[in-house]
Amino acid sequence: MTIDADDWYDSDPDPTGFFQGDILERVPVVFMPPAGSGKWVLLRPSFPVTLEQALAGNTPKVYRPFVAGTAPEEWKTPDELVLAKATKRTVMVITQTCDLERRNFVQVAPVYHARSLSESKQASLEKSEVNYLFYLPISQPGLSEKSFADLSQITSVHGSYIREAKLAKRLSNESRARASGARGKITWPSIWLFC
Repeated sequence: MTIDADDWYDSDPDPTGFFQGDILERVPVVFMPPAGSGKWVLLRPSFPVTLEQALAGNTPKVYRPFVAGTAPEEWKTPDELVLAKATKRTVMVITQTCDLERRNFVQVAPVYHARSLSESKQASLEKSEVNYLFYLPISQPGLSEKSFADLSQITSVHGSYIREAKLAKRLSNESRARASGARGKITWPSIWLFC
C-alpha cells in the first residue's frame, strides 16, 4: 500500500495540543553510547565536594573529566555523573495521546532522513516492510525530505520539552486510524496503539 503525503498528514493541525504520531522539531534528546566504546566521560567533583555529595545535589563549580575505565571508584554506586551530549532534533511522539497530559515523561523516536539508508532499505521503508522504521513521506513545510522515525531508538524526554517543541507535522485522522487498526499490507509496529 502506497503512502500518499496528501492523505498522510493533517493539512490544518491545531497546534494547541499534541497527539501520538506528531512530528516535533527542536526536542532535546540524549542517547547512551555503547558499553565499552570509551565514549562515556565520567565526571568527578573538585575538592571539597565528594562524589556522593555531588550526586545528592551539592553541585561544585569544577569537575574533572575521566574517560570511562579510568575514573576513580567508577560505578561504585548505581548513580554516576556523566558528561552527555544532547541534541535538539526532530522526533515523533510515541506515547499514547491519552497519556500525554498525565505523564511526566514522553516516549519519542528520533527522525532521520531516508537518504541515510541504502537504496534497497529505502525501497523497503517506503513499502513499510521494516517494522521498526516508520516511514514519513516528504511534505512541505515541515518534512523537506523522505524520512523515518527509528522505533529501535525510542527514548524518553520530560513533557516540558514536548510542550516547548514546534509541531512540524501531524498525522491525519485517517492515517492514525490506519496505523492503529486496519493493517492491510502495511506492517505497523506493535507499539503503535491509540487510546
